[in-house]
Amino acid sequence: MESKAVLKIEGRLLLKEIAEGGTTSAKLCLATDVLWQKDSTSTPCPKSLPFSLYLPSTLTLENKTYPLPPTFDVKLSGLPGFHATIDYTVIATITKPQPIPTPSRLPVKSTVLSGFTTVSTPFKYYPRSRPETPLPSPLILSHSGFVDARDWTCHQSEIRSKDKGLESIRTKFYLPTSCTFCISQPIPFYVTFESSSDSLTSFLPLSTAGSIKRDQSTHVQLMRQSTVDVRNAVIAGTKTDIWRIDCIGEGSFRHVADGPTWTAFSGNITIDETVHVTGFRVAGLSVKDCILFSISPPDRRSPFAELRQIVPVKLTTDPWVADSTDIQIMHHTDLSEYSLSSTSVLNTTIAMVHD
Repeated sequence: MESKAVLKIEGRLLLKEIAEGGTTSAKLCLATDVLWQKDSTSTPCPKSLPFSLYLPSTLTLENKTYPLPPTFDVKLSGLPGFHATIDYTVIATITKPQPIPTPSRLPVKSTVLSGFTTVSTPFKYYPRSRPETPLPSPLILSHSGFVDARDWTCHQSEIRSKDKGLESIRTKFYLPTSCTFCISQPIPFYVTFESSSDSLTSFLPLSTAGSIKRDQSTHVQLMRQSTVDVRNAVIAGTKTDIWRIDCIGEGSFRHVADGPTWTAFSGNITIDETVHVTGFRVAGLSVKDCILFSISPPDRRSPFAELRQIVPVKLTTDPWVADSTDIQIMHHTDLSEYSLSSTSVLNTTIAMVHD
């Protein structure tokens, strides 16, 4: 075998069950290239070898094809607990056969292959994506509340009254229709509460305005659910997976206006700066996001019941631009799926070590 330098990129998916020791692991060679190989006409190996390798847009596990997932790591507590990891590594292997003379009594000489040198380094992979449409123009306020617009969807619900003397409160929670948002931009929303003046007066202590307060009763939050199923089994009709839910963005409110039978707020959700990964799914691991509109009265004697309203959303790494051809476009019809990876290229230079 001739001397050569080979480069490859490996991806690893590890789903480990902490308590019982079950583990699902998959290691895939995503790309490979021979950077240099000695032959009768080749020059000596240079001290450095530049390379450029394209990462595939998909991978196949257990006969199923998935978009190439991002670098990711999450621990899920419980019985059993899970640790899920997705990582990527670039590996360079330098082969330099070293001839070893055979004893003189043998008629021929042989060459024993030795001198393998392998160096590797991990790298982070975050597939990029953009929304299909820009954020819509702000809603217009009228004498009866916000005016419905095509680019905004009104999610209606009701805060049930536990007091026979008070009417229930109708809620209108407005979000951009696309439900696709960039992680570096605030997510706009509007909320309207509609009921009798007596009900709104009683509800006023539960409403919120101004800066975020941990003890406030009304929240609009961006939530992330990470789910792991290392067994991929169903027992008695129930999945055996375990999940973790994290708040990755909190909304702040601003009181806009009041009417005889309504009160209105506007706001923005600021996404945590530590969020780099958008939603995805691969084998027994999935990550998906939603916006949670919740009202939790702090006192059981409150005349109103709790409210929890969930709207699935899609996150992207980059904001919308008018002309984008280099990054995957996320369509609002893709909300039932997970983030699609754009084809990426890894460019760098590897330095060769010579004796």
